[in-house]
Amino acid sequence: MGLLLVAVLVLASIFVVRLYELHPPASIGDCPSKALVLAPGSQLTETSQITVGQSTGCWAKYSTDWSPHEIVSYYTTSVNTPGWTLKDLIESVGEVDLASTTRPGLQGLIQVGSNSARVSGRTQFNLSVCFCDPHEFAQ
Repeated sequence: MGLLLVAVLVLASIFVVRLYELHPPASIGDCPSKALVLAPGSQLTETSQITVGQSTGCWAKYSTDWSPHEIVSYYTTSVNTPGWTLKDLIESVGEVDLASTTRPGLQGLIQVGSNSARVSGRTQFNLSVCFCDPHEFAQ
């Protein structure tokens, strides 16, 4: 009887895992993502939910009056990004890679170069969030 119960539990576990793989939950939520704090005064200009392979992520473009340097500085200051840690910074190209400390596997990417497109005098920057390598969604 005990062996039969163990076999049923193992089969049920395999079924649940396979079901999760076929229909993963919407783990990042709606786009634009609210998982990563937005720099104050930033305005959404474009957003898209993107799927590459098995990964779905959220990409969004924002505009701000801040300079590219100020945006990078904001996202690399830990008090501004609670629940996130700095993984990598390539300041020369304005790229900040972050990892969630509260949701294992969730990653964020901010991209704003010194030659960032300026529309009506405002700096444009991209923010991508996913349970994957967010560089896959960078546009």
